[in-house]
Order: sequence, then C-alpha cells, then structure tokens
Amino acid sequence: WEAVKGTDHENSAITVAGTRGAIIRGNTIHEIFNGIYTGSFSDDQNRSLAHDVDVYENTLENITDDGLEPEGACVNNRFWGNRISTFHNGISLAPITAGPVWVLRNLFNDYDASAFKFSNDSSGRVLLYHNTCFTDREDQNGLNVSGYFENMVFRNNIIRGTRYAWEISMEVGENDCDYNNYYTTRGAPVVKWDNIRYDTVALWCEATGLECHGHDAEPGLLDPQGGDFSPADQSPNRDRGVRLYGINDAFRGAAPDIGYVEGD
Repeated sequence: WEAVKGTDHENSAITVAGTRGAIIRGNTIHEIFNGIYTGSFSDDQNRSLAHDVDVYENTLENITDDGLEPEGACVNNRFWGNRISTFHNGISLAPITAGPVWVLRNLFNDYDASAFKFSNDSSGRVLLYHNTCFTDREDQNGLNVSGYFENMVFRNNIIRGTRYAWEISMEVGENDCDYNNYYTTRGAPVVKWDNIRYDTVALWCEATGLECHGHDAEPGLLDPQGGDFSPADQSPNRDRGVRLYGINDAFRGAAPDIGYVEGD
C-alpha cells in the first residue's frame, strides 16, 4: 500500500513497445509522470520495435516529465493533433536513432523546461511541422537543449518564451530550420545558437544561413490565455508559412499559416 500511495514512480500512462501498427487516439491523460511512450531506450537500435505508430488527437495535462516520449529507432512514428499543457518537456526526442518521426500540428502550452527535448546524440530523422509552443512561465525558454542532436527539420512552427525563444549553449549538428516564428516577451536577444546570442532572427540568418524566411514578431494569437491559439486577423503568421506537399495542402490564403492552427 505504501509503495502505491506513498511515492511517485516514473511511469507512463500508455507505453508502446511491440512491433507495428499501434494507434493511440482520443485519450485524456493527466496527473502522471510521463504521458505516451513509444520505443525502447535500452534497445534503441532495434527497428522492429514500435514502428508505424500513430499518436493523435490526445489531450494531456499536468504531466510531471514528458508528454510524448518516442525513444530509439521509432521508424514512422507520427504524432499529430495532440494538445499538451502544463508539463516539463512536451515531446522528448532523446534519442531518435532512425526515424522518421513526424511531429505535426501539436499544441505545447505552459511548460518549465522545453516544448521539444533534444539530447543523447539524437541523429535519426525528425520532422517538426506546424507546432505551436507557448509558455508564460517566468524566465523560461521556448526551446531548450540539453545535449547534441542533428538531422531535424523545423518548418512553420511558433516558438514563444519569456527568456530566449531558443537557447543552445553548446555545439550541435546539422539541422534544417526555416519559416518559423521565434518570439520572447523580454525583447532581445531572441536566440542563442552554438552559444552565440542573436538579437534578431535576421542576424541569426546572416551569421548561420538558418531561418532566412523566419521572423521574430509577436505571434498574434487570438486568445492563448483562454485556450484559443488561432491566428488573429492581423497576425504576422497568416500566409507566412511554406507549402509542404501532403501536409498543409488545404491552406486557405495565399500561403499556409505558421502554427498548429490554420486560420479561417
């Protein structure tokens, strides 16, 4: 009884560690250490484990550590349409050894570590498209990095913090970042990349060649405190994204909106 009631174990609400074809959809998960786990950390090169997995339209709240946690090979793991609020890390990618892992149109709101966790020499292919990462916690980065990672693609994401939008105090590998919105409520610097501070996204582009179509304007969301993360009529993210064939074909304006919601 004491073991059950007297401690907080590092457990997950849902774990997928079998072979192929699992679907995790429409669940509400709250007050637990980890939300949804796929793969294997101890057998992280095994491509036969937890492949072709779909995790979508789940709601996760008050998660002590990681909302979503794919680990290991995770071949064709797809996470989309999930809403995750009040957590430590939104999705842990630490490590992905093969992939591809797809992280599409998810909301990560109210966190004290990072919307995306990067660490443990992650080198598998990860595609992060159309996510909204939003925290109002004091002195909190939108994205934080705790270890080396490479081979990730970032497109059409909103990343909003109160310290840096993204802080990387170490050298990381080759990653592909463009057409994203980075914003911090403190003003500047907006980004620290390879331990170098950049006051604007334009200066970051000039120095590194990254994010040359990205921007650092206030995201212009309709009512994030009330739970509506849609772009307002005058949002700088309307029609600002890049076309991703098969991902955002149903955009309504001149181009896709940046973020997890396509505006009316």
